[in-house]
Amino acid sequence: MKLDSMGVLKELPRTNCKECGEPTCMAFAAKLLKGQRKLEECKPLFSEENAQRRKNLLAILQAG
Repeated sequence: MKLDSMGVLKELPRTNCKECGEPTCMAFAAKLLKGQRKLEECKPLFSEENAQRRKNLLAILQAG
C-alpha cells in the first residue's frame, strides 16, 4: 500500500458524506496524511462492512 493521498483514498469508503467535516473523501485523505484529521473522524469507515478497509488504512498509516 502506498502512503499517498490516492493510496489512502482507495481504502476510504468514498461516500463523500462530509461527516468528517471535509467536502470530499480526497480532501479527508490529504489531511489525514498531514496529521490534520484522525481516522476516527470518518464515521462510515467504522461500520462493520468497512472493517477490512479500516484494517488496511491502519496498516498504511502505521507504515508511514
